[in-house]
Amino acid sequence: MEDAFKRLGLERGLSVDEGELRAAFDRHCAEMHPDAGGDPEEFARLREAHAILRSPAKRLRHWLETGGVAWEAGGSVPDMLMGMFGAIGELLQRVDGLTENKAAARSALGRSLLEREGMELLAEVEGRMDAVRGVREELAGRFEEFASAGAQVCAGEAAEVARALVFLEKWEGQLRERWAGLAV
Repeated sequence: MEDAFKRLGLERGLSVDEGELRAAFDRHCAEMHPDAGGDPEEFARLREAHAILRSPAKRLRHWLETGGVAWEAGGSVPDMLMGMFGAIGELLQRVDGLTENKAAARSALGRSLLEREGMELLAEVEGRMDAVRGVREELAGRFEEFASAGAQVCAGEAAEVARALVFLEKWEGQLRERWAGLAV
């Protein structure tokens, strides 16, 4: 496995400054971009390294792997997220149902009658996105603790947090997509 930190010339660590990450990526892009005569495969590896370090879930997973900790990608929703799991699933189903009803509405009057429900769901989606973001930031706040302890010492707990972050990032994307559909 290639070290994404090394690929971008960054110190191996869990706390990555977005501006520093972007600057490192841009600096390497100027040299490696195929339009600038760079190798397309090398550029693809650079983009993958950037994607890994941008995502807290992927960054933690990568940190564990490069620290010699085996990673199991599968698994169920971590217990710490079970309360959110049901609420988010139910909200996504309600939004999808409204979207189907709007598409099936035959008249402008029918669509406008569904508009109030759409506005209420939009507010619920925004609130749930804030909640997901808050939990994601809380878990990412543990990165310094993990970095201080080291990958081998905190492997189990860090792996559980990484799994939780995978779900949170997925849910955040699904909620953002539904929000965009409702906001139009």
